[in-house]
Amino acid sequence: MEKVDVFDLIERMSVLIRSEEREKCTAVGIQSVHLQVLNYLSRCNKFSDTPAALTNYLGMTRGTVSQTLSLLEKKNYIKKTADINDRRVVHLQLMPEGQTVLEKAKPAELFIKATTLLEKKKTLPMLPPVSIKH
Repeated sequence: MEKVDVFDLIERMSVLIRSEEREKCTAVGIQSVHLQVLNYLSRCNKFSDTPAALTNYLGMTRGTVSQTLSLLEKKNYIKKTADINDRRVVHLQLMPEGQTVLEKAKPAELFIKATTLLEKKKTLPMLPPVSIKH
């Protein structure tokens, strides 16, 4: 049996997912960063639905995130709402149009193919134990 390097496997899967993501984003007319924002907003809670939390999550500048949010708001994919207790705080909400785009652009083909292959085999191959090098 061929030795499987977990890091290489994860890296390869990541490359394939990002490639599929770019193709699907192009098809629906958005960029990958827009998809990342929509995906984040689909999973965040009332404590993490702010531009500051999103900026921290994406690891981007406030200016870049601000421009991205403005574009998504113009397309009616998201909605900005001021906090009722602190008007300085803005909450972000994924709109139905944004959810639709997210579902169309989310990379899923790779996972569907992998699931199909695993169902045919009925068992998962055993990966060798991982040793951490210091």
